Amino acid sequence: MTTLVIVEICMVLILALGMVVAGWRGRRVDDHPICRKCRFDLHGIHPGSSLCPECGHSLSATRAIRRGNRRKRKRMIIFGSGVAMLCLAWLGLAVAATVMRVDWRKHAPTSFLMWQSRRTATAAGNAAADELAQRMVLGTLGRDDATTLINRAFAVQADATRTFGSWDSILQAAWDTGLFDQSQKEKYVRQGLPLQLLVRTEVCVGDRCPIRIWTDQRQWRMGRQMGLYAVLTAVEVNGVSMTPMGRRFPMESLASSSTRQIDFVAPIQVLGSATIRTTWHMAAHNGNRWQLPQGSTPAVEWELVLEGSFTGVPADATTVTYIVDDKRRESIRRALDLNKVTVYGGTTLLAYPALNSRNCPVDVAFTAFMREGGREWLMGTFSTSNFNFLMPSAGLDGFSANVVDVILRPSVEEAKTTPDLTSIWGEEIIFENVPVDWQVLNRDEPASSAPAVP
Repeated sequence: MTTLVIVEICMVLILALGMVVAGWRGRRVDDHPICRKCRFDLHGIHPGSSLCPECGHSLSATRAIRRGNRRKRKRMIIFGSGVAMLCLAWLGLAVAATVMRVDWRKHAPTSFLMWQSRRTATAAGNAAADELAQRMVLGTLGRDDATTLINRAFAVQADATRTFGSWDSILQAAWDTGLFDQSQKEKYVRQGLPLQLLVRTEVCVGDRCPIRIWTDQRQWRMGRQMGLYAVLTAVEVNGVSMTPMGRRFPMESLASSSTRQIDFVAPIQVLGSATIRTTWHMAAHNGNRWQLPQGSTPAVEWELVLEGSFTGVPADATTVTYIVDDKRRESIRRALDLNKVTVYGGTTLLAYPALNSRNCPVDVAFTAFMREGGREWLMGTFSTSNFNFLMPSAGLDGFSANVVDVILRPSVEEAKTTPDLTSIWGEEIIFENVPVDWQVLNRDEPASSAPAVP
């Protein structure tokens, strides 16, 4: 039982006890003088006598006499006593349930829980929603009550200021038990995943315009695990249709802190302020996106339109600046935490450095190289905006080392392919004697440029 309910019961108990006291005191029925000590009616005696004829108490003392006979209010006493006993019994059950760890809501009538659930912003309302969600799953909740709960849950989901966890269980139970129609499934996903469009603020003429569709996990209003995908299908810049360079990618990656993928619009030829309007085809699948069967049908599909703005600047304009700070140099090296380079073998060799750019004190955008014996090999590019390490398709011709130096060179071009990096670390960082971890994809036919696996 919640603290709020106990407080409410105690308040009712105090009022009931007040009624009993008031009823016992009664109401005044006349204005006769009454001996305060023995309650004898002194009408016709006082003020002629200074002593009470009944008890002999002095009537001249201060407050020795009160005015009026009083008649007890029996109905008020009976009603107040009944309410007080009910409150005491309720409090006794609450104490017993707490000591015995009994969840009383499992035994509460549905009508009472529905009444409690109306207060969606309280702990009692949330707890009632949890119990009603279980009854919905078990099929013991009536259709009318279920419909009322679903509408309340959607209202809570739409209000970002409210705690949503318990009410999310209502919507998930409705989905699992088939109480949702297709429009309600779409509403659940769209309200639960508030998507935004992030566009680079300044784009040089001739450059592709980087955009990102993303959501802040702190704003998620959906607990259901789903595989979410988005495809950029149409783009307009200042009302002129552009070529989208879209691809299907997982929204879970965009929404997480581990991976942020970026899409592009064809090279921009606009100077000055511009408005960009994007259309996305969204698809949501039930379950973890990594475990979806091939060709699975989405549970929900919809078209999403998002708008943003940017400024087109001359091709030679500076849109990315360098940061150099002696106090941060060592902390950046520690944050990147490079401990090995993994080389994948096969028809083409590709290298993946175990870098971590999430905790860098400043934004970074690097082109990464391996160096051994005076020769360098390009590994790829990465930044704090796009955690994916982008490897070239050319491979590592002639590479066969087990220890290398890794060189990270600041890359303005890499930063310009992100929607949010306008300043990056401006010095080269070198990690010496980094071990190489060889991973041959086909061990029966190792790549010609790879040494035998140690």
